[in-house]
Amino acid sequence: MKTAVMCGVMCTESVWERRMPDAMTDGRFLRSKRLRVLLWQAAGGRCQSCGDTLGPDWQADHVVPWSVSHRTNVHEMQALCRACNGAKGAKS
Repeated sequence: MKTAVMCGVMCTESVWERRMPDAMTDGRFLRSKRLRVLLWQAAGGRCQSCGDTLGPDWQADHVVPWSVSHRTNVHEMQALCRACNGAKGAKS
C-alpha cells in the first residue's frame, strides 16, 4: 500500500487515494463532515502538534493561515487540539 505525506502526516493511500471534488471549500471553515473525518483519520485521531488524542472539540487548522492564503483546502490543513490551535494563532 502506498503512503503519502499530507498535512505533515504519513497517510495510507486509502485515506487520500481520491482527490474529492469538494476538497476545496468556499469560505474559511471546513464544514464538510466527510472531509473532517478524512482529516481526523489522516492524523490518526491525534493532534498533529502535541500528539494528544483529539477530543470532540478538535479543530481543522490551516497550515498556511487563511488570512494569508484566503482558501480552505483539506490537503493544506491539519487536525489540532483546541489548546494547540489557540496557541498557534496566525503566526505561520
